[in-house]
Amino acid sequence: MLIATEEDDDMALDQRVYEYEGERFEVVRTSVDSATVSFKCRNHSHDDFLVGAIEGEKGWLIGRKESNDGPRGPIDKFASAVEWSCQILLEECGAVGQLDESCADVSSTHKDRLDALAAFLPKFELPGFEFGRMEAPPGKMPYYTLSPLASCFVKTCYEMDWVKPFDWTEWKGSPEAMQLRDDPSALESATFEQLSRLLTVVIRQDRFVEGALGGAFESELLSGILRRATVLAKDAQDTKPQTSSVSE
Repeated sequence: MLIATEEDDDMALDQRVYEYEGERFEVVRTSVDSATVSFKCRNHSHDDFLVGAIEGEKGWLIGRKESNDGPRGPIDKFASAVEWSCQILLEECGAVGQLDESCADVSSTHKDRLDALAAFLPKFELPGFEFGRMEAPPGKMPYYTLSPLASCFVKTCYEMDWVKPFDWTEWKGSPEAMQLRDDPSALESATFEQLSRLLTVVIRQDRFVEGALGGAFESELLSGILRRATVLAKDAQDTKPQTSSVSE
């Protein structure tokens, strides 16, 4: 098992197994201009990443056939494109594994719920990470698609009970909500319940406003929420949350 090297830029068309972060990845060079990177995880199903040369230019792009994840680049070396693909696949696997562990106990504590959010912060801050993208097919209404990791984040928020039933349409226009949304210093001191309200708003609103959740990511509101969750998690107790906290 080999880690991708710069010499692989000129490797013959073949199938090879690479090792990255202790995991095995299969790379098939389908042509001089393209390859696929596969991760055979024992517990999850992962889509292959595609590596393709940039037509008429130097460098490589990576992505998937699905429009919600790619392309990304340009990347100077083929070996670097392979490594980046491996890194993203491994990060996705970790996120899904985190979700599996988080949802194993339906009666999660405050700390469990905060840790589940905090786990996404380093993934969202990876260089080149794409939360999602707006698609505009000819003759059709534009729509926003989430990357697999972003979809995993939304599922985690639901599974870990961050999305709560309350009058979020009314609350999102309140001075409290607008201050938390627009003032980073206010968000840095947000309470557990305020984070839940904010997440409920941005996730539920996305059903009615195309790309609203992507906008929350681009504005760094989501990152701010995750940073505050990370701080709260350090001091959180393993106690069960109050069930009536957000529905008031």
